[in-house]
Amino acid sequence: MKKIISLILIISVFISNFAFFDINTSAAENRTLMQFLVDNVKDYRKTVDISSYVRANNWKLDDIKLQLRYFYLSEPELFFVNREIAVQYSRDFSKVLLNFEYVYSESRTEKMMNKMKKAALKAVEGITDDMSSAEKALVVHDYIILNCSYDHKEENFTAYDCLVNKSAVCQGYSLAFMYVMRDILGFDCTVAFSDTQNHSWNVIKIGKSWYHVDLTSDDPTFTAYGGQGYDCGGEVLHQNFLLSDDGAYKSSPLHRDWYALDVVEADNPKYDNFFWRRSTSAMFRVDGVWYYSYLDDTSPGLDYDGSSKKIYTKICTYDPETGKRKVVKKVESRWNVYRDSNTGKKLTGEYWYTKSFLKLVCVNDDIYYNTSDAVYRIDTETGKNKRVYTLKKDNMQIFSMIPYGSTRFRLIYKKDLSYLNKYITVKVS
Repeated sequence: MKKIISLILIISVFISNFAFFDINTSAAENRTLMQFLVDNVKDYRKTVDISSYVRANNWKLDDIKLQLRYFYLSEPELFFVNREIAVQYSRDFSKVLLNFEYVYSESRTEKMMNKMKKAALKAVEGITDDMSSAEKALVVHDYIILNCSYDHKEENFTAYDCLVNKSAVCQGYSLAFMYVMRDILGFDCTVAFSDTQNHSWNVIKIGKSWYHVDLTSDDPTFTAYGGQGYDCGGEVLHQNFLLSDDGAYKSSPLHRDWYALDVVEADNPKYDNFFWRRSTSAMFRVDGVWYYSYLDDTSPGLDYDGSSKKIYTKICTYDPETGKRKVVKKVESRWNVYRDSNTGKKLTGEYWYTKSFLKLVCVNDDIYYNTSDAVYRIDTETGKNKRVYTLKKDNMQIFSMIPYGSTRFRLIYKKDLSYLNKYITVKVS
C-alpha cells in the first residue's frame, strides 16, 4: 500500500503558539471550513480530511495553522476538543488530514453543555426588553467580570472555564462573551486576537457598527506581597467597552494589532467616551436609570504620604431616555496603605491609596455601596442613605462588594492590597 502521508505536525491551539501572518482567502471560505470542522467534531470524528479546502485555496502549513486558530475561536462550545491537533500532510499538500482527540466522553460533554447554557442564562437575567443593544451588552460584560477571576496559572482557556468554573485567561473570557452575546442573545459577535500581544478580546456588532469589548482588560488584577496575583473581586472597569478601532488602540497597549474574522473595521466612535467609561464598579439599572460610580476628578487628590487632602467618589445615575446624569451621593474615599508591597515592611506614618475602592451592588432594587469601614443602602425611591453594616475588625478595611444571590452580598476585607482576600457574607434584611 502506497504511503501518501509523509509528515505529521502537532499544533496546539493557544493564543501564543504561532506568529501572526496574512492569509489569502475570504471570510466566506473561512466560515465554510469552520462549519465543516465543527460538524465533524460534534460527531466526535477522530480524523477529518480537509484536502479539498487546502487545494482550493493553495494553503501551506502556516495557512493551515491559522485556519485551526479560527476554528477554535469560532465556536465557544469546543471546550471538549483537545487543543493539540495532529496535522498529517503530504509534502505537496495534496492530502491533509486532521486528527482530533476529545477531552470528555459524548455523554459528559452533553451534561457540560447544559451546565454552560444554564450559566449563560444567569448572565442575561438582568436584561429587560426595553434595554438597548448596548445596554444588553453592558449587563453581560459586567456579569462575566463580576463572576470570573483571571486564571494566573494559565490553565483555563474555554468558555466553560469562564462561565461554570469561574476562572479563565483572556481566551476564556472572549469565548464566554461570544457565547452569551451570539448564541444566547443572537448578536453578531466574534473574537479578535493579537499574537504579538498574546491577547484576545471581542468585537461585537451593535446596530450597523462593530465595536471592541475587552473583558479581561476591564477585570483588573492585583499582586500580593510575595508575587501572587489575584482578582480583588467587584472591580469592574469600562475603559475597554464598545470602542472603535482608534479607541481600542488608545485604550490599551494590548491593542496594537489584531485580526477578527468577518470584521472589516470598527470605525464608529459613538461610545468611545460614553458615560460608563469612567465607572470603576459594576453598573445596575433600577426603574429605567443606571447607577454607577467613579472617582471625582475635581478632588485635589491625595499625596502618597497621606496629606490632609481628601478624595471623593461620586455615585451617579444616568437616564438613557433623556441622556441626563445626576449625582446621587458624593462619598469621601480614603483607604490606608499598611505595608510596602515589594518589601513587606510595615510603613511608618500615614499612607493612603490615591484611588477609590467604593463599589456598588443592587439587592431588591436598592443600591448598596461601601466605604473603607461600612456599607450603606441608597433607597432608590427616596434617595435616602442608611448605614446597614459596620466592619468590626481591627486594622481591616473593606475593599470591595460582590453580589451573592438574591438577598446577600460578599465583602472583601483585608489590611491593604498587599494581602490576599478575606470574605464576609452579609444578608440584606
